[in-house]
Amino acid sequence: MIRFFQQEKNELGYFARQTWQVMQGRYALTKIRSLQYEVIISPEKVTIIDDNGEKSSMGTVQFKAFTEMFRS
Repeated sequence: MIRFFQQEKNELGYFARQTWQVMQGRYALTKIRSLQYEVIISPEKVTIIDDNGEKSSMGTVQFKAFTEMFRS
């Protein structure tokens, strides 16, 4: 999970905005595909799948906090 935040540092603003949209109820679910990851954002949790198919998850609120922390 930490590797994701370090490698996707340039796109974390976009991930944060999309997460906020889901948290506000504008989207029920968002899927984002980057070069190495697929990110599925739901109101309850965020699932990150790397290019090897390995999955990791965390709560949506926690994911939003991590995106903000790694952006600065």
